Amino acid sequence: MTKDLSPKELALLAALAEYRVLSAGQISALGLASRQMARRRICDLMKSGHIGVVHQPFRGLAGRPENVVFLRTAGVELLKNRGELDRKVPDDVLTRIDFRTLGHQLLINWFRIHLNLTSQHQTNLVIKYLSPTLYHDRYSTSFTDPGPVAGVIPDGIFSISETKSGKSLLFFLEVDMATETLSSRNSQTKDIQKKIQSYQHMLANSGYGEFEEVLGGKFKGFRTLFVTPSKSRFDQLCRLVRSISNADFVWLTESDAIFQRGVSAVIWVRGGNSETGSHSILGPTLQFDCPFPTLE
Repeated sequence: MTKDLSPKELALLAALAEYRVLSAGQISALGLASRQMARRRICDLMKSGHIGVVHQPFRGLAGRPENVVFLRTAGVELLKNRGELDRKVPDDVLTRIDFRTLGHQLLINWFRIHLNLTSQHQTNLVIKYLSPTLYHDRYSTSFTDPGPVAGVIPDGIFSISETKSGKSLLFFLEVDMATETLSSRNSQTKDIQKKIQSYQHMLANSGYGEFEEVLGGKFKGFRTLFVTPSKSRFDQLCRLVRSISNADFVWLTESDAIFQRGVSAVIWVRGGNSETGSHSILGPTLQFDCPFPTLE
């Protein structure tokens, strides 16, 4: 007979339902356990069949390869039986993992964890992030408007609201690992330029209004944030965005800048125009540095 799971083990399973995969460092960053305890908890949950574990060479926060965990069917069913996960969410949305793109998924998660840190330091900021697993239908169906170049699916959808002013901003996240073509004349080739044009189409046609209800805010447009792990790719993306007219809604930065200063800092280049200086996605009056603390 399988022993009952502890509240902290259940909390880890719930976090996996939110984030899809987590490294030991991310489990620690979320406050679920220390690194040492995270390794012990991972071992127990793996033995009980609730999670799977894969070794990932992606360099994490501590600069070392880490084990990455994900839900197995037994873990998904446990959460559904406890009422902590909607039964309408298909099991494979949570258990089907593309091991070739773990680095991409982990960087998305780090961005989201940094967002959490931002709201913890500034309580007047309310951040709502739609989990791609729990809100998979929003990600898969909200971007199918039959425009000139339809079909983009963002890596993240979230809003930031400031309680004093009541203003809210909508953001779409794109984590770029330099695997996609920048631009192609072939209409069938998916590339970054077509992706930006899809967002332009959505912006021009106010196709983002449906997110107001689920995120609880009124939006006057949105910003698309590109995060890339290398300076060379960042420069390439900036040149591409500068070549596209009316692309000021696209903001770009490097992942190292996020770890060193936080997503709220003056680290973002607007419209690819690096010569005009950097900006904060919170604006000049709310911007602040929020570097990630050292994890034990």
